[in-house]
Amino acid sequence: MIDCANAEKNDWTFVIGGEERLRVEFRDNFDFDNKIDDQGCLVFQRILINGKLKYKKNLTLFIECKDIREISNGIKKTNQYDDFDLYQGYLEYKNNIIDLKIGRQKFGYGDKRILAAPFWSNKLKSFDAIKASIYPVRKGFSNGVYLENFTIDLFGGNIVLYDDNNFNDAKANEYMYGSYIGYKNKDFFIPEIELIYLTVYNEDDLIKGEDNQWGKLNQHTVDALVKGSLFSSGIDYCFEFAYQFGKYGTNDIKDAYAIHVDVKRKFNTFLKPELKLEYNNASGDKDPNDRKTNTFISYYQSTHHPYGIMDFFRWQNMREVAFSVKLNPTKKFSIMSAVNCFWLDEKRDSWYKSSGSKIRTATNSQVSDFVGTEISTTVKYNLNKHVKFELGYAHFFTSSYVKDTGSDDHADWGYLQTEISF
Repeated sequence: MIDCANAEKNDWTFVIGGEERLRVEFRDNFDFDNKIDDQGCLVFQRILINGKLKYKKNLTLFIECKDIREISNGIKKTNQYDDFDLYQGYLEYKNNIIDLKIGRQKFGYGDKRILAAPFWSNKLKSFDAIKASIYPVRKGFSNGVYLENFTIDLFGGNIVLYDDNNFNDAKANEYMYGSYIGYKNKDFFIPEIELIYLTVYNEDDLIKGEDNQWGKLNQHTVDALVKGSLFSSGIDYCFEFAYQFGKYGTNDIKDAYAIHVDVKRKFNTFLKPELKLEYNNASGDKDPNDRKTNTFISYYQSTHHPYGIMDFFRWQNMREVAFSVKLNPTKKFSIMSAVNCFWLDEKRDSWYKSSGSKIRTATNSQVSDFVGTEISTTVKYNLNKHVKFELGYAHFFTSSYVKDTGSDDHADWGYLQTEISF
């Protein structure tokens, strides 16, 4: 960042920042069919430029623009390109009780499984929205001890759609709104607690129900997350549960849920290893003809990192058991290897990749639910706070479900990424 004013001498400050990220990806056999030649490379470039104008500590104007490009060789592009356009642009006002932010902005709560702005994809997620953050007791304003750790957010807006040839406008007929309550305490024995209520409503009849009639989307999600440490054991834990209800077209949303559990242990020894075991489960649809939707669908969830790194899964009709080992030889260098095993929650529902699109749908229920296993290794090196390097490789071993539904050859993926910021 470049600070264009001295805050101690001037009520006004202006800061310029930016980032240039370049990633090369190698993909092989993402259709799980060796008979089709789909081996090739993709190159993703993203440039971010931002400016922040601030008056004292109360008023901030923030504008950030992006330019994203994609080049392909041997395989199709993935629609990850957009000419120079607005990513964020908002006005923020703060006082001792409330923060009010109006304009184009990103959201991220909890572990980003319900409402997130994932940074991996070239296309970044933002909303034309308003958000009010309320602090019952803000530190420095009162003598409160526990209440000062609470944050309450109220928010609402429309997701921004990409249009490469025009200005990116918000999706006019789809709305999201909700609330967030967070409690965080630095005391290691007191867990962090986060509660989210989110409604996604589309007023157009765009959802086709199981009765072949079209209807509206009116989905409500309640999510609770608890994380902390088990006293002085060095073991960290996280538990998250989400439940959905409402209408999916003409279908009632019934018994749609998702669960995440993980435990992690860090060791203050040679290489400072970290061991992590986790379980994820998101419900699928039990019966495609009962006019009920049991599939848990998180429209604005994070992508890429939560469920393997090949983007073959998301928190939707899935079960996963994962184990990872991370080594931290230095503060700048780390290496992590992981094994992720995947099943479908309901075989009559589809297999969904990270974008939400379907990979496969079984034509009958006489198939296995075990999809496959991903093994991966990622290496990260931060030269300094402005220059970062990252590379990784993953292999997906297909299993019974893939064999039962078509070609079942294995898939490979690798990448090299550089990131420069100022």
